[in-house]
Amino acid sequence: MALRGSVGRRTAGDPLPAVLRDLDRKTRTTALSARGRQGDPGPRGEDGRDGRDGKDGRDGKDGKPGLPGEPGKSPLVAVVATAADGRATWVFPAPLAALPVVSALPVTPAPGGDVTYTVVLEEVTVEKVTVRVWRTRALLGLGLLPSVPAGADIGVHLTAIEPPAAPQLA
Repeated sequence: MALRGSVGRRTAGDPLPAVLRDLDRKTRTTALSARGRQGDPGPRGEDGRDGRDGKDGRDGKDGKPGLPGEPGKSPLVAVVATAADGRATWVFPAPLAALPVVSALPVTPAPGGDVTYTVVLEEVTVEKVTVRVWRTRALLGLGLLPSVPAGADIGVHLTAIEPPAAPQLA
């Protein structure tokens, strides 16, 4: 029952003050009484004995080394220049056995400028790689403008690695 002049009387029809008051009472009672309904904890008992450790075993003999593996293939590398449309194609010296893993990095002709170059792999086959370089320029206050083809004579460093055969799962 609400007392005269209390929050419950002043905000008739609103149950929130009563809920907050009840919550406040519950938090105060549990915060002041860390024991709860139980009495003080009793004395701590003695710790039990530790068990004995067993003896370590002897080290085993090393086995024979395995057969040497096949030598790995060297990665293919090239530096190519873009054409007027921003594309560059690299034809491998010989067709590869599987699709290669390709990495492409643009070479900025004027480092430190406000132009950003991005390389996109457009086509990867066992015979060739085609990339396209895009140019983005920042304008003061406008952020980045849409990308446009970079144009001619932008260098691209390309690396192609032929992946090893997939291991057989047992």
